[in-house]
Amino acid sequence: MNFKKILEWWDKVPSWVKRYGTLVLFILLVPICLWSMGALYYSNLPWAWLRATLAWIFPILIIAALIIFPKRIRTILISYAVILLIFIWYLLIPASNAGPWRRGNQVIASATVNGNDITVHNVRNFDYRTENDYTEHYETRHYDLSKLKTMDMFLSYWDHKVAMAHMMLSFGFEGGKYLTVSMETRVQAGRSQDTLPGLFRQYGIICILGDERDLVRLRTDFRGELVYLYRFKMKPEGVRLVFLDILRRANELVEHPRFYNTISFNCLTSLIPSICVAHPKYRWDIRILANGFSDKLLWERKTIVGSDKLTFQELKNNAFIKQYLPRGYDVSKYSELIRKGLNAIPKH
Repeated sequence: MNFKKILEWWDKVPSWVKRYGTLVLFILLVPICLWSMGALYYSNLPWAWLRATLAWIFPILIIAALIIFPKRIRTILISYAVILLIFIWYLLIPASNAGPWRRGNQVIASATVNGNDITVHNVRNFDYRTENDYTEHYETRHYDLSKLKTMDMFLSYWDHKVAMAHMMLSFGFEGGKYLTVSMETRVQAGRSQDTLPGLFRQYGIICILGDERDLVRLRTDFRGELVYLYRFKMKPEGVRLVFLDILRRANELVEHPRFYNTISFNCLTSLIPSICVAHPKYRWDIRILANGFSDKLLWERKTIVGSDKLTFQELKNNAFIKQYLPRGYDVSKYSELIRKGLNAIPKH
């Protein structure tokens, strides 16, 4: 970057442009500098003390330079140049499928597609006694694409608050067979999951293909989460397009792992490209980020069953699946029981 030419050009601009331009660049520098601190702290440098030291020294040096040197525009431009180098370094940090991974995150699902014959490998179907006491089962299952009819959405509120939820899709085949898709953080063994590290390439993302009696029942019966079930208004042809695209992307993650991101590549945003295969005119909305409100967004757009028959609150009350699970229920009928609300929605 030729700072001399930039500064020569800057000297020729009107004084009010210099004043307000410098102010804007400085204001923008603050959040970008904060991001750089996070990128340094959560970088791939092997020593925690060095990451922490760099994260704190970087803004201190910028502040000191702004105070000491009279030509603040030069200091600001140099700061931006250094941040650009940090950003490039950050982008070059590679994702990996190498472990060791936390239990439940070790095995990756994949699929083989041969016309209408679908073979899904490593379908997760754990047998739970408690949330943390379970027997692992991974199965190979076969599906007939021509019998795929429906696509349902689960919203699971893990902290009982309304803004954030975990979203899963479940694909329904004739005969009562369902395959659930859950995009989740892939966390290494011995580490915990948190929101802030999830913004800085600290976790992988894993596409779990599983049984509802595992992925959904874990949340309703063992974690005590508030889980709601909605069905998309989508023709079987559209459902199949979404399903095939998800399987394609699950296979891609086997060969080309990616990082989870709390905002841009999470349980919902990572699935939007696949949903857009059937809904190419999908419009962006801020509630996609606060995905706990995504059911209301879908109700407003009339894209879920019941949105033209019930008020949103009526539909949400109807969608709460725990109410359809009596004490001591037959676990083999889990998928059937949780859809009592869907079956009760007026058809006409």
